[in-house]
Amino acid sequence: MKVKAKDVRKDMNNISIRGKIVSIEEEKIVNTINGKAKIARAIIEDETGRVNLTLWNEQIEKIGIGKVIEIHRAYVVHYKGNLSLNVPRNGKIIQL
Repeated sequence: MKVKAKDVRKDMNNISIRGKIVSIEEEKIVNTINGKAKIARAIIEDETGRVNLTLWNEQIEKIGIGKVIEIHRAYVVHYKGNLSLNVPRNGKIIQL
């Protein structure tokens, strides 16, 4: 299901969105149930608004500030009071 930033809601699954990366926080190392992992938070923007994007490991290198990307098979979580897109292993981030 293709969505715009303004339409992103908690617990959505299997969504696609296109937008421009407007910011990326510095990556950090976190402990997960699968061991250590790199994580970075970014913000993606389209003509309707902005939404947070959580990036893991190799996903971080796939994007850059100012780049337009398309995300497929993402899901939305509510974390620390904010909605955030997450891209699972079977999802895709494509830089356009």
